[in-house]
Amino acid sequence: MKASDGSGYIRTRYPDTEGSWQNSHFHITTFETYIVQSGMILYAELKDGEACIKEVAENEVITVKPGVHHNVYVLPNTDLHTVKHGATQAADWHASVELDRLLAEKANLTNLK
Repeated sequence: MKASDGSGYIRTRYPDTEGSWQNSHFHITTFETYIVQSGMILYAELKDGEACIKEVAENEVITVKPGVHHNVYVLPNTDLHTVKHGATQAADWHASVELDRLLAEKANLTNLK
């Protein structure tokens, strides 16, 4: 569900298969909130030139501020809600090639089960 102003809501119900990373990105004006209803995600953010990864478990919430390069890995059997809010703009999604590169260098992250 996406409004013309760029705000929106996404529900991801990940099946019992391999998990996967999204594409690393950032927003200039949009806040993005991840709500883990069940299961778990890995939240990655670019901080001081490094990829910092944190587990976000069932019933936990994380809000990403504008300008923060980030990504999430959705593990199997996860039910995830994503809300885009704040001073949103239509097309406020920008690729983070640097974070994608750093995550690709991390051993075995694309093979998590």
